[in-house]
Amino acid sequence: MFVRFRAKQRQLQCRLQCSLIETRRVGGKVRHEHIAQLGSVAAGPSVADRVVVLLLVRLPFILLAVVVWAAVLWVEARREMRDGQPGG
Repeated sequence: MFVRFRAKQRQLQCRLQCSLIETRRVGGKVRHEHIAQLGSVAAGPSVADRVVVLLLVRLPFILLAVVVWAAVLWVEARREMRDGQPGG
């Protein structure tokens, strides 16, 4: 996976759109599949703009990881209650 930046002209403003792309081989050829639109920044972003975009992009993934981790702990606790022994 990688992030693709593409310049898009909209009215009089040019912005860089950030997309999450996954690559794979199909029939021996490399194919790119668009996974998610991550947002956009003004063309020619400053260092501060880039840092903000990276933080905003990572935040949903961090939240998702926390939710998945909590769900795994909940399932393990339920299994231990049912079986009466640690799952380890």
